[in-house]
Amino acid sequence: MKAWKKSLAVALGALMGVGMVACAPSGTSSSQSAKDETKAQLYVWNYDGGVGHEWLNAAIKRYEEANKDKVWVEGTKGVQVWVDNKKLGGDAMAATIATSRNQVFFVENLNYLNFAYQGLMLDITDIVEEPLTAYGETQSIADKLTDQQQSYYKLNGTYYALPHYEGFNGISYDRDLFDQKRLFFTDTGEIGANLASPNLGYGVDGKKGTYDDGLPTTYDEFFKLCDKIVSYGMTPISWSGTYQFYFTCMLQAMFTDYAEDEAMMFCTFDGTTNQLIESIAADGTITYKPETKITEENGYELQNHAALYYPLTFAERIIDGDYYSQSSFNGTVSHTAAQDNFILSRFDSTKDIAMLIEGTWWQMEAESTFKMMENTYVNAGKYDRRIGFMPFPKANKERLQSHQSYLRDENYCVRFINANCDEEIIPLAKDFLQFCCSAESLAEFTSITSCTLGYQYQLDKKDYDSLSYFAQSVYDLKQNAKVIYPYANTEIFYKNKTSLTDIYTTGAYNVVTRAMQADGVSAVSFFGALRNKYSAEAWEMMR
Repeated sequence: MKAWKKSLAVALGALMGVGMVACAPSGTSSSQSAKDETKAQLYVWNYDGGVGHEWLNAAIKRYEEANKDKVWVEGTKGVQVWVDNKKLGGDAMAATIATSRNQVFFVENLNYLNFAYQGLMLDITDIVEEPLTAYGETQSIADKLTDQQQSYYKLNGTYYALPHYEGFNGISYDRDLFDQKRLFFTDTGEIGANLASPNLGYGVDGKKGTYDDGLPTTYDEFFKLCDKIVSYGMTPISWSGTYQFYFTCMLQAMFTDYAEDEAMMFCTFDGTTNQLIESIAADGTITYKPETKITEENGYELQNHAALYYPLTFAERIIDGDYYSQSSFNGTVSHTAAQDNFILSRFDSTKDIAMLIEGTWWQMEAESTFKMMENTYVNAGKYDRRIGFMPFPKANKERLQSHQSYLRDENYCVRFINANCDEEIIPLAKDFLQFCCSAESLAEFTSITSCTLGYQYQLDKKDYDSLSYFAQSVYDLKQNAKVIYPYANTEIFYKNKTSLTDIYTTGAYNVVTRAMQADGVSAVSFFGALRNKYSAEAWEMMR
């Protein structure tokens, strides 16, 4: 056993000696305003950004009703769940979790391995691996995880956490606008189709009658679309001026879509590739290195991978073509303001905006704006609008041949139980966490948030029909794509997670959009900086 895994075993073993902390009654209950001493008390921490808390309130309401006659703690009957909704997540929580009153956690941007090594998470293997028969299911929670997820979350044979929601970054588009202006592609590659056109294009998946019909299939088609949008006096695309990382996250997702299954090599450093770039000529011609075996010893060679380069060319064409809203570089335009500008643009006096760079959770953040629009305009509410989530166009026709889309979930959202949970509450905490992974709970979450959870699950027709059009498009894409989770329980990934997952951060340039727009940095120059991110000597020190 490697030294770092030995230290993990020691830390996890130390859990047996951890003292339990009693939970003080305070906070917000989803269904009641005062503590009911006749009921068992459960305390939950929820990261209240992105997908918010409405999904949790709905789950708690069902759980409290289902357990109204259940005795979880001697001398009580029923359950009362209290929630701390906070916009705090990540490793900053490690310092206070041991004394927290909260027993169940739903958190974003948390380093699972780091928390597990510190002994902050309870062993939940039993509820993960047993069949969910209590909910009429034959599968276990583990059965709903991919092989990659099982390998990552099951440390030394033990589960300490589970995935929470998936955050896919990409391009949302106004499908109604595309339909009205006939911005869809025909099967001959020309723009001019609407959704009723008999010759609507095949989309990236190469199939007729699916979610991506008529959408651009290559970078060239995407920018042909942008030119058409501009010709109509509209703005092709926008993003938050305050938070440029939304654009960067999209590029990282495009990197994954280009790299396909090789994307995991950037976490495991185990595989073979013929996509390492030797040189890029002045005319753009690329010369590739011979097929290379990647190991932890030469992992820095992956900085030459074409998957890093091609998304930069996409960014460069957006910036050089002036295809973006000017607000995209206005530092006062937040992510929510950019969302509002996008969904309001077709209903107010501003230029129509055809597309928005955002994460799949944005409709939940824009809930209040959608409600206002529903009361102000005709067919403007969340469930009236047709807004879609676009599969990434491929860099070129050669990459299109696989007809396979890849999604990247990099929000590192997890669900777990505090290792310091009072022993008499552990069965209740485990039961609630398991309840939140049932098929009904997964479907309800997607219906309320328009986001998917990090599990393999299928919605029945009733649940699917209850979704907004946007949620349907996200769900459809996930069902037809391969999801890459950029993590691995290897020593080099554990020690260097931030550096390895901040793909487009270099020593010379950090923000792609600003470097290109303000400083005129080309895709080739930015890629050159990425290629020099790690020297052989620096890489050896990282291992």
